[in-house]
This record gives sequence, C-alpha cells and structure tokens, in this order.
Amino acid sequence: MFRFSLQLTISWLIAHRFASSIAHSFTMAAPTNTPSHTKRLARHLLDIDETMSKTLLKKFEGLAEKMFEDMSTAAGEYLHNLDVRKDSEDEVKAVVKKFPSALSHRNAKGRLPIHSATWRIKSFPFVPLLAEVGDTPNVGGKGMRGGLLVADPTSNPQKNVLRLLANL
Repeated sequence: MFRFSLQLTISWLIAHRFASSIAHSFTMAAPTNTPSHTKRLARHLLDIDETMSKTLLKKFEGLAEKMFEDMSTAAGEYLHNLDVRKDSEDEVKAVVKKFPSALSHRNAKGRLPIHSATWRIKSFPFVPLLAEVGDTPNVGGKGMRGGLLVADPTSNPQKNVLRLLANL
C-alpha cells in the first residue's frame, strides 16, 4: 500500500514540476548544477522504505495526500486560466494526462474549465480540446460529452456549453 502511494506521489511530484513550469510559477531558473526542490524531494521519497518509523511513514502518507490534493487543485486552476498566446494543446494534454480530475475542478463561480474557456476569448480555442479530453474521465457525469452538456451555473437562464456556443 505504502509503496504504491509513494510511487503515485513521485509521479505527481514530477507532474507538479511540469505543471509549475506551464503555469509560469517559477520566476527564476535554478542553476544547472543545482537540482530543483522537486527533484530533490523526489529523490528523498525514493529512498524512503518500510524500515523507517511507522509513525513517520504515516505522517509522510498524510503529507503526500495533501500534496496530491494541492497539485490537483493547481492543475484545475491552470485549466480555468488557459491563454492561447502562452499555452499549447500539448501542454494542456500533458496536464490532463497527469491530473484528469482537474477537468472537473470548479472555480469560485462554480464553473468547470470548459465553461471558463467558453467565456474567455484567450481560452476559447481550447474548448474542443477540453471537450475531447474530458469525455474519457466523464467530466460532468456519464453522457455529458466532456462537460459540453453541463449547465454553466453563471449563465441566465442556465445553458450548457453547446447552447452557449450556438448563441455566439
């Protein structure tokens, strides 16, 4: 159980490094001879084994779970703020591959990323991609076509993405 969680955590750490660079949250690059904090942490996590204190391992498991949740939230927020001038389809696909739950992340207005993309001119070109990649994890529920058929809670009257697009 712990080994599986540890491997999952390491995968998410690597994805976090990628997502962070996409979100432009690093303002300064580390010198090439100095490993990033994420890589150093990943190396330390790889060295953890069952010979350590059970109390400490339990604490690490809680920290890993919290980190996973935070990273998923950060990926969801990234998808709500896509910008065709800075983000590429390949970058979005990579984030979704590592964080499929990010497609179901609701922002403060209750919108899914596909709703946000529909309303933002800079994100609008990503609507077809978000619908395509959102169909596999059943964004919005089974049969909701990747969120296309989910009502936008901020439109009055509430309309799904297809109806919003039809009214453009």
